[in-house]
Amino acid sequence: MVESGIAPETLQMSDLNTATLGHTRPLCRYPSWPKYVGDNVNDAASFSCVNR
Repeated sequence: MVESGIAPETLQMSDLNTATLGHTRPLCRYPSWPKYVGDNVNDAASFSCVNR
């Protein structure tokens, strides 16, 4: 979603699979990839978009 005329760098997605419901991950802009940086593995805040 664009707010104040500025598009966000990354978006967040949520898992809808019943076995993993509620897990979130950042959707990184290509060619970046979400890299786990610590804390809760189920939370998008625990990932950072990095270039491979």
